[in-house]
Amino acid sequence: DPVKGKGHGLILLLHGAPGVGKTSTAECVAADDGRPLFPITCGDLGTTAEEVDARLELNFQLAQSWGSILLLDEADVFLAERLKSDVERNALVSVFLRALEYYTGVLFLTTNRVGTLDEAFRSRIHLSLLYPAINLDLNHSYLE
Repeated sequence: DPVKGKGHGLILLLHGAPGVGKTSTAECVAADDGRPLFPITCGDLGTTAEEVDARLELNFQLAQSWGSILLLDEADVFLAERLKSDVERNALVSVFLRALEYYTGVLFLTTNRVGTLDEAFRSRIHLSLLYPAINLDLNHSYLE
């Protein structure tokens, strides 16, 4: 990327039903790499574009200075497709998109609803992993 500071991070999207291991994956990767996991939620970042921008910058800087892997759990609100009728949420998505472009660390995003992913995220996410729903009957047959 010819723009200085863009595209040097690693953004991973883990998507699937609740309880299938998305958050556990980020925890295991951090543990295996010997780095702390820094978990945050959308609620930690605020509700306005200005709050989200400032808190993202702060949390990104903290994660970098601690050498940690960042986990934004249940990132649905920031990943959702922008709609003409929802200007405030569009501003949140735009702020988040811009922040991802310049983040230089490792960031895991988890979501249950990848079907509504804004198209602009496709170029910013380096790896997207689908976690299929757990089939209890199939799992039981493996144990037998």
